[in-house]
Amino acid sequence: QTFDYKLLENNGAVIARILLEELKVKVGDKLKIGEAEFQIRGTIDEEPGGTSGFRMGARIFVEKKSFDDAGITRNTSRIRRRILYRTSENPTPLVTQLREALKGTTIQVNSYREQQENLNEQFARTENYLSLTGLLILVLGGVGVWNVARAFIEQKRKTVAVLKCLGATGNRVIAVYLLQILTLGVIGSLFGVFLAQCGLWVAKWRFVDALPAKMSYAVTFATSWQGILLGVLISVLFSALPLLQIRSIKPKLLLRDENNVNINRLDWSKWLFGALCVAALLGIAVWQAGSLKVGAFFLGGLAGTGLVLYSAAAILTWVLKRTKSLGTFSIRQAVNSLYRPGNQTRIILLAVGLGAFVVIAVQAMQTNLVREFDFSRNQRLPSMIFVDVQKSQIDGVMEMIEKAIGEKAESVPTVRARIAAVNGEAVDFTQREIRQQQGQIGREFAITYRPKLDDNESLVNGEWWTAENPDEPQVSVEQAMAETLKVTAGDSMTFDISGRKV
Repeated sequence: QTFDYKLLENNGAVIARILLEELKVKVGDKLKIGEAEFQIRGTIDEEPGGTSGFRMGARIFVEKKSFDDAGITRNTSRIRRRILYRTSENPTPLVTQLREALKGTTIQVNSYREQQENLNEQFARTENYLSLTGLLILVLGGVGVWNVARAFIEQKRKTVAVLKCLGATGNRVIAVYLLQILTLGVIGSLFGVFLAQCGLWVAKWRFVDALPAKMSYAVTFATSWQGILLGVLISVLFSALPLLQIRSIKPKLLLRDENNVNINRLDWSKWLFGALCVAALLGIAVWQAGSLKVGAFFLGGLAGTGLVLYSAAAILTWVLKRTKSLGTFSIRQAVNSLYRPGNQTRIILLAVGLGAFVVIAVQAMQTNLVREFDFSRNQRLPSMIFVDVQKSQIDGVMEMIEKAIGEKAESVPTVRARIAAVNGEAVDFTQREIRQQQGQIGREFAITYRPKLDDNESLVNGEWWTAENPDEPQVSVEQAMAETLKVTAGDSMTFDISGRKV
């Protein structure tokens, strides 16, 4: 059932379900919090704004008046207040107004829409990355299409010459072959959509228990249309220049084959069409990346990678020419075939290099993502955390844990504090530069008073304190935070710890 405020009247409490098990209590029992007793009236299944961040313990809801009467605020307990408002469908104007009114304070104002936009932005970035990865694979296939189209035109030179003798124009012959490529592109794209659908069916059959319950296992029409369109466009763009060579083939080729010396000479129309193809490829990259800058960088990086691979292939063939006299007759003939006229050595090396580049890049990204999100690989991460352990209790808790699991627990002393001043000057949130960093500077920090550095920490500036000068309070600051606060070794900081300035 939905929440009813009457559950909290007269020292009522609504608690998280897990507390029933941890405290061995049931609905109707009483809990003592502070100086008052609260009766458990129900448990929580869902709560507004209660799904994000690390939580020290389970949540308990009580009436505000009962909370104040319990005397919790009269001691030095840490208290954080958060007010949730139900607003209109678009809370942005109210958020803007509140931020302007609360300028110069440490109070933060956020809305659900901003959180949704941040989440949507993360999904959009991931989608754009995957789209560019798919486009890179398509470009790799496009290189293969270009090579096949070039070899196909080379083989059909006499056929084209016969067609021109029978009255066919160069444009008509180009249209016929382009229609064939379009047909093959559509068939290949449809087959790719079919394989994608099969992959989703296999995922549903094999991993349905581990995947979200509302996940769709069907390739949508929009996705299919986008895939088919991309496949056809890449096929046309990469086969266009080889097909234009048909215009250079003359009927006299049937009488005297001059090895088609003009076929590799690019005229102005080919340069213009090549530029149009590059512009179209840039448009596709921008479309998939969702950004002109990212699309341009993607195409530039792809061109640079292709140039490096093609140059390496050219250097390899040049070296092979210098080694043609080495080895036996069969080896010399094999080596000579790599640089003879009509060879595909450079194109094949380019395609294989791009393929290896794609595989390694995707695998590297996968490794990074898995390492980032697979917390089970980090053996130093604790599986249980004890908090609010007093100094007099540390030894007993450590002994209890070691006896229970056979491992010594790690004790980390912490104090919650806010930054009150830097070099004696109070933090002024009315300044625009500081206000922009309010979320970093104005928040409550977890400060530790460990005697030494951890294994993953290193000193980058200044000196670490020693036991020789215990009367002088010293502090170390993490490097990025020191840059934010503009402090260095020798400066001073003042912290507000439960109302006390240190």
